[in-house]
Amino acid sequence: MKIIINESQLRLIVENEDKLKLFPVPNDFLKIAGGVRKALKVYNDKKDIKGWDGIKIVGDMYYFDMEYDLLSDIELFFNEIVYVTGDLVLPVGDYKNSFNKLKVIEGDLRGTDVWNISLPELEYVNGDLGLNGSGIEELPKLKEVGGNLFLTLSDINSLPELEYVGSMLALRGTKIESLPKLNYVDSVLVLSNTPLSKTTTEEELRNKIDVGGEIRL
Repeated sequence: MKIIINESQLRLIVENEDKLKLFPVPNDFLKIAGGVRKALKVYNDKKDIKGWDGIKIVGDMYYFDMEYDLLSDIELFFNEIVYVTGDLVLPVGDYKNSFNKLKVIEGDLRGTDVWNISLPELEYVNGDLGLNGSGIEELPKLKEVGGNLFLTLSDINSLPELEYVGSMLALRGTKIESLPKLNYVDSVLVLSNTPLSKTTTEEELRNKIDVGGEIRL
């Protein structure tokens, strides 16, 4: 059965169901001199008074467009982000201790060859999720990706909650052994050079998962 989550439903996941209060930061503010530091200061100064649980980025967030004074500022800022209404684009780099609260991305997440990245709370990506060649080891709460899910040659070994991929799911050369809750892939499912490819057949996979395209083992 095909599951479709629209943008308003995604917002409700964070703002209503989970009862979170988020501090909205327009993406343009992050482009001004010291914008990251200034946004972080306002958030930290007011979060107890306002009851904020994290930060919501309004628009796209491109790392190279952001203005910050200290690397520690941007690391602290990343770690308070819960929701991104646009794309999140990360260049090659080390993202240890970042994005520990991130739950929802309405656009794409792109970060090929990023190191030490961990996304322990990420549940929904409405666009593409591309972390090919990255150091991501698990996405423990990821349920749905509206577009492509590209994890080729990454360190991913666990997708325990993944149910739905709206286009292609590419896991070639990863350590994936099972996809216990996956029930729908709209396009191609690529599992070549994985432990799972050695323990299952195409027929077994199709009996469990509605795959709209090829299955590559």
